[in-house]
Amino acid sequence: MKNANMAKRMAAIRFIMQGYLGIQVAELLNLHRETVSIYVQKFNQGGMDALLERHYALGRKPYLSPDEERELRKVLEESTPADEGYGIETSWNTRIIQPVLGLI
Repeated sequence: MKNANMAKRMAAIRFIMQGYLGIQVAELLNLHRETVSIYVQKFNQGGMDALLERHYALGRKPYLSPDEERELRKVLEESTPADEGYGIETSWNTRIIQPVLGLI
């Protein structure tokens, strides 16, 4: 997916350099015309490096701390729900893990 997005960015610039209008490029590549304009601006300001540079959002803070995550992973890998006192189930699923994490 990431490479496909980068390929679209490069294709947009290539089409613009070949003389296509931004709206035509947007239609050809199934992009919004403003997206094509942003790609052109990035390319004009910093070349190919600026065009291909991506900044990703940090995302939401993890629900579990690293220690809690390691502990949960160990429980999931080394025991069954029955071993831990969560019914008679022999394998873990999200329905069983939710009360373990206190989500419900």
